[in-house]
Amino acid sequence: IGDNLAMPLTFARLYKRLGRSYFWLFVVFEVVSALVVCVATVGLFSLYQPMSSSEFWEILLFSEAAVAAALVYSSFRLKRTARPLVQWLKLGRDPAGAFDAWRTAVSLPRELVVRNGWLPFVIVALPISVFFVIQFELPFYSAGIIFAGAVVAVAYAAVLHFFASEMFMRPVVKDIAELLPPDFPGRPAGVPLRWKLLGALPLINVVTGVVVSGLSTDGRAALTDLGLDVIVAVLVAFTISLELTVLVTKSVLTPVDDLLEATRRVKAGDLSARVPLTSGDELGALAGSFNEMLDGLSEREALRQALGSYVDPDVAERVLKEGELLQGQEVEVTVLFVDIRDFTPFAERASARETVAHLNEFFDLTVPILLKHKGHANKFVG
Repeated sequence: IGDNLAMPLTFARLYKRLGRSYFWLFVVFEVVSALVVCVATVGLFSLYQPMSSSEFWEILLFSEAAVAAALVYSSFRLKRTARPLVQWLKLGRDPAGAFDAWRTAVSLPRELVVRNGWLPFVIVALPISVFFVIQFELPFYSAGIIFAGAVVAVAYAAVLHFFASEMFMRPVVKDIAELLPPDFPGRPAGVPLRWKLLGALPLINVVTGVVVSGLSTDGRAALTDLGLDVIVAVLVAFTISLELTVLVTKSVLTPVDDLLEATRRVKAGDLSARVPLTSGDELGALAGSFNEMLDGLSEREALRQALGSYVDPDVAERVLKEGELLQGQEVEVTVLFVDIRDFTPFAERASARETVAHLNEFFDLTVPILLKHKGHANKFVG
């Protein structure tokens, strides 16, 4: 638990201390991580293609230049996307612009990957493939193999940047959320959890398979082996490993879907909704807490309805809201006394059921008129 909390707290402290400069920290991470992934990828290629030290550095420098070009392109597009958030911070956290800032911050990780589309893959993978073939005088079909390996590396970097950006943006989103109205429902603006799992887990399998295959070579591997390793890793990820990926996804999403369905029912006014406790992990604890919360809401609603049977509904609502702190007010009012003629002789002759039915019929006629004129029934006597 300590490890899980340490990272978010670190980012929160950095955001609080750096303010707008916090985003430069994110830019530094993006650049450094992309360059490191590039070095690892070129190192992996060197396991399949013999090369001298000078050739390795030439390939590395050219690859880093291609990565730098992709980073410049991505930064330019991301700067326009992040403008509402930057302006909000520049204007001193204006509550009027909190909604636009929140939506921008929440959608920024998705925009970072999806908005850039396929161009970063082309900017990085295509030039490297061509340069690699020319540098080592390889057959033309080798470009396709190198391109496939480079695409896997770029996809890994994209997923890494997506999840890292979510973590970086969390303290920012939390800061903005404090300025939003209490009844702000939120808007779907990010990537659904289902696609995070179904997209990230197969890619992890592919990257792991290719890296393990490369590290397992005995020095006699060729580029054709790299192409075969990529194909095998993709086939394994989307066949043998796919079933496990789907099972993990369902294990996480089924309790979440149950919680969302119960939430929809509660929003529609059904306080009898409950979430089934289908697991003993954190999601099960969340479902239990949700059910306990609904028990409290149900008790409060029952109390409100019971109290509303004896006093005016508006008064009952105010009593529940203010509790012991309920204070009096000085206002000018009109007091109306209404009596039922000959009620005592009628009550002596009638049964209890007949008396209550007669009173309820009378109240059904008079109380709505009272409420219509913004009054309330203060006492029912007799």
